[in-house]
Amino acid sequence: MAPQSLTISMKNFFEDWHSGDLPDHLTITPLLFEGKIVGMVYASGRNAANTPQALNFAEIQTKEFLKQVLAKLAGKRST
Repeated sequence: MAPQSLTISMKNFFEDWHSGDLPDHLTITPLLFEGKIVGMVYASGRNAANTPQALNFAEIQTKEFLKQVLAKLAGKRST
């Protein structure tokens, strides 16, 4: 859980997505497929979300999301 450092890319992102407001807390979890990062899940919130439990929850939800996406893709290939 590292402190935020505002880069130009992040500033532009928050201007587009949050009307320029910086959230108190950011969590970005990788979507991993066959050992490679294929995407990321972004969540923002209050400082209360800056806990190991919240990070663990985000990691579990990200893995579940990827499982569901892969299951949908597998179903489309078999039809």
